Amino acid sequence: MSAAVPITLHLDPTLIVGMTNSAGDLGLGLDLYLTELIAQHERPVRGIEADHTDLIASFVLLALRVRDEGRFDEDFTLSVFRTAVSAPRMRAAYERAIGGDAYAPHLPGKFLLNMSLSWHIRNAVGAAPKRDANGNEIRRHVTGEVIEAYTLLETARLQIAA
Repeated sequence: MSAAVPITLHLDPTLIVGMTNSAGDLGLGLDLYLTELIAQHERPVRGIEADHTDLIASFVLLALRVRDEGRFDEDFTLSVFRTAVSAPRMRAAYERAIGGDAYAPHLPGKFLLNMSLSWHIRNAVGAAPKRDANGNEIRRHVTGEVIEAYTLLETARLQIAA
């Protein structure tokens, strides 16, 4: 590993507070946390995510907005998907990615993409899967929706106020 090179960043104070909290949650210092974030971003993305990085980023930003609007509940993943397909541009991008209508079941690649999007939605807001008394993740199956099943969520990290 090469020697570290110091850099200076000018960041919004709320961003610094949020990153410091996230770093602390992981037991890391801010410098190591930022280094790891940058390294993860620069690593090649594999599989389905490589073809859909823009769509994933759009879903992540949307998830943060929906959370910040106070709309987090156990059905948060479904709420984000519903909000996404209600926006014409996001729906068009999603439909291009799955190769068909957003509400069509069993399209090739739809399951894996939805699984990836759901994972990114959950992690973007710092949520955890809701579990039953035996510790198993609780899933909900729905019909007539963009996704057919999703894991219920709890404990989203709140927006950081300045």
